[in-house]
Amino acid sequence: MRRPRTSLVVLSAAATTLAIGALAAPAQAAAPTLSLTAQTFLPLDPTAGPNGPDNAVVLEVGATGVTGGNFATAVVQVDLSPLNGIATVQTPWGCTVAGSVLTCPQVSASADHTSQERLQLAVTAGAKPGTTVTLHATAHLAQAGAPTVSSDTKLMVGGSKLTGMTPSAPTDLKPGDVWKPELTVTNKGQLAAPKLVYVFQDYSGLTFSGRYSNCDYGTNSYGYHAAVCTIDTPLAPGDTAHLDQFPLTVLPAAYYADEDISVYPQDAGPDAGADSQINYIRQDYKFTPGPAGAPRLTVGKPEGTFVQTGVADLDGDGGYYDTQVTIKSTADFEALGAWVPGAAGNPGKLTVGLVNHGPASIDWRSGDDPADVAVTLPRQVKVVTAPQKCQLDSEFKSDSQVRYDCQTSAFIGVGYQATFDFAVQADPALGASALVTLPSLDEGRQDSGMPWDPNKANNTATVALGSQASGSIPSPSASVPPAPSTVPTAAPTGHTTPAGGAPSAAAPAPSASSTAHGTTDLAFTGSQGTGLIASVGAGVLVLGAALVFTVRRRKAGAHS
Repeated sequence: MRRPRTSLVVLSAAATTLAIGALAAPAQAAAPTLSLTAQTFLPLDPTAGPNGPDNAVVLEVGATGVTGGNFATAVVQVDLSPLNGIATVQTPWGCTVAGSVLTCPQVSASADHTSQERLQLAVTAGAKPGTTVTLHATAHLAQAGAPTVSSDTKLMVGGSKLTGMTPSAPTDLKPGDVWKPELTVTNKGQLAAPKLVYVFQDYSGLTFSGRYSNCDYGTNSYGYHAAVCTIDTPLAPGDTAHLDQFPLTVLPAAYYADEDISVYPQDAGPDAGADSQINYIRQDYKFTPGPAGAPRLTVGKPEGTFVQTGVADLDGDGGYYDTQVTIKSTADFEALGAWVPGAAGNPGKLTVGLVNHGPASIDWRSGDDPADVAVTLPRQVKVVTAPQKCQLDSEFKSDSQVRYDCQTSAFIGVGYQATFDFAVQADPALGASALVTLPSLDEGRQDSGMPWDPNKANNTATVALGSQASGSIPSPSASVPPAPSTVPTAAPTGHTTPAGGAPSAAAPAPSASSTAHGTTDLAFTGSQGTGLIASVGAGVLVLGAALVFTVRRRKAGAHS
């Protein structure tokens, strides 16, 4: 399954802003200053239809010098005459078209809340691929004599559409083996790709085996590696190219191994788009050129002198290869538990956890945890405080027990150790004990069985909660390097806090007693949408400026 890349979510400010009354600026206040920005270049997909998600010019309006939580009201105008015979535009809500001029008269903006007008375009039937026009937009404050700001977007009908074919994955790879995937790309667009720029990214289990003179090799702050290889071979519409073997070596700790491979018609630059994946790679990694005397990477077709045609790919993420393979290796997950009773009737400390003895690291591409830590307790035992990452499991049904689930990490590397400290009040006379388990759920929220772990005997631990200390927690290995921080993922949804708690085991206040060794362990904060309500004048409300955000996520779904 494809790893989601950079995505842009835009809500039209005109559709979400209600302006009631007039803005009351303080006496003698300086006039706000407007800004207007848009894409510098946009390829239009003739096959996308009127609602094609990528066929949209997004105008962003900001304002500085607005005080007191107020908004400036701007007038945005766009000259649509260059679109005649090329494309049609859907009129945004709150805007009108007179002749060839589109006007949006009430666009609210401030320094903190940029508004957007989204001009959705549909290519006119018969428009010739390669035709280019420039769309000119202006904005000014809704008052006489206000200065005007402007932006221009170059539009091109059509583009390349480089589409990769997923290579077949071998089933017998072991750590140390070299894999040479067969990588094929076809141009399914309307225009020739002027060259082919391949981008390789190591995320899990694989690394580059060789070096080529026409590749740049980079490393980023997370410890990931990337290669950008430029092949000066054009690819006409309908043509297919086969990349020469690009060998990948299986790393010692590999289990789920995958490599991100994309191909573009040009390198990073103004026409690539500021939010394009190739620009992101160039900015995120520090690159050095490949050896000058090394061979060139080719696609079996002649190379020539690159000629910039301005053609961009209709898919901002480029042709994508999904290279996933399960390596023949194992990882030994062990459940941990220890009890230190409190003095003079005070709560004791119950520590539960998980350690990975290797030899493989387990990295679930979905962003979920390969295994969490769960502790089951009798209801007669009182949990006074629990770690922030441990939640009472509302789906656990028992009249005599309660269970807490503790989150670990999507990357459980070799030597990873996570422990969680509970403050527990337990009467020694009860002879109670805590059961530590390592639940592992697949994408269907069913028990995965942890197929990488053949040693199931140490996946549970029982800890006596008596008057004497019991169990033990090993010291984390000092030789284990920190795991690379994964790119942002959606917040986990499998851990919930019940609304009403449970008898004799009320939901505890969170504590910061959990620790993780061998991985980045960040507190879970969740994800919420935010609405804006600003007071204007005497009880006048303005709702919303649009929200824009760009995220890069791990690939959803596939860890099988």
